[in-house]
Amino acid sequence: MGETPPSWINSEFLEKAVKFDRKNPDIEIISFDIKRAAAAGDHYGSEMYRATVKTKENGKNEEISLIVKCNHQEGEMSKILEDCDVFRAEAKTFTDVHVLISKLLQKAFPDSYQPIAANCIYTQELPTAIVLDDLKKQGFKLASVTHGLDLKHCLLVMRKIAQYHACSVVLRHQDPSRFEAFKEYLLKNGRAGMSGFFTNVMKSMRNEVESWDDGENYLDALKTLEIKTLDRWINAVLREDDGYNVLIHGDLWMNNMMFRYSEKQDVQEVRFVDFQLSYITSPAIDLQYFINSSASPEVITNDYQLMIDEYYNTLCDTFKRLGHEELQPSRDVLNAELEKKKVFGIVGGLSIRCFALVDRNHVPDMEKVMKKDEIIHLSEKYKETLRKLMPWYYKWGWLNF
Repeated sequence: MGETPPSWINSEFLEKAVKFDRKNPDIEIISFDIKRAAAAGDHYGSEMYRATVKTKENGKNEEISLIVKCNHQEGEMSKILEDCDVFRAEAKTFTDVHVLISKLLQKAFPDSYQPIAANCIYTQELPTAIVLDDLKKQGFKLASVTHGLDLKHCLLVMRKIAQYHACSVVLRHQDPSRFEAFKEYLLKNGRAGMSGFFTNVMKSMRNEVESWDDGENYLDALKTLEIKTLDRWINAVLREDDGYNVLIHGDLWMNNMMFRYSEKQDVQEVRFVDFQLSYITSPAIDLQYFINSSASPEVITNDYQLMIDEYYNTLCDTFKRLGHEELQPSRDVLNAELEKKKVFGIVGGLSIRCFALVDRNHVPDMEKVMKKDEIIHLSEKYKETLRKLMPWYYKWGWLNF
């Protein structure tokens, strides 16, 4: 991620964004300051900058904080994102879908409504940019990822994503044309560039497992996954048109959500960020990806069914509140989807957890990783997590491919 923001993030750009949001052509930008908004290793799919902007409107001065999200300025990742056209898809998610989902949720939960994501105030195509309200200024922050998310955090996410999925099904039922932009899985267009990353991750995992006394229990599965890993990922995600489908978040892991806490540090609210991989497919993709990438090993092994119960109960409750109980899947259908997508949970979850638990002294250079010029360094915390999870995956039969 660039330390220096693109030159086009300037007073003119920020003024255009604020005027569009406020619907007031007379707003002036008095001054602004741009700084990097995320640490190295927190986000690989975009560059994010925090803009502190002093404005003058109707004779009153105000300071506002905005997040400007844009593509990488150069390199392999920039090319992949351009090929996949993920920023256009994310912009449409904010401008075309979230507005409608918010209206449904306010109707369904009039006394307890909470937004799905930050408010998007402006988008532009060239150069690609999305401007959002700064959740940090509203008291939201990333959760501590050292041990993975605890059960309270996970149940909160399960409820939120269930509401999101249910609303998407209702909206698609009402007008399928709204979701034409989300019928293609964009990441498959970046297959060539991404294959090196997944192969690299699986090779590092296999090398680690080979050193274990019981490693032979898992090596056959890892060797199988290492062959055409990205193809397995994409094939797992691709929609079955006769299956139960929703609009998924597509990249639902702990660094793509922010939480707000009480004074006693009890988690209260969650907002999702980064909707670049939104796509119409099985809800099990979001569920398996989140649980296996973000929940602590103890929560995964002890409370997996509890999390799925929370999701399903909230899904059904949301459909009921919206007057569309006929659109909810049976529990057997959901269970079958979860079983089919377990390989995605393992590949996606364990791959992305490398970055959630990254050693800050060995943050991988994604350009080199994707070109196979650098082997991913597995942190000691990641190795510990892998050591806890693999025996359970083996016991549950999840390694039988």
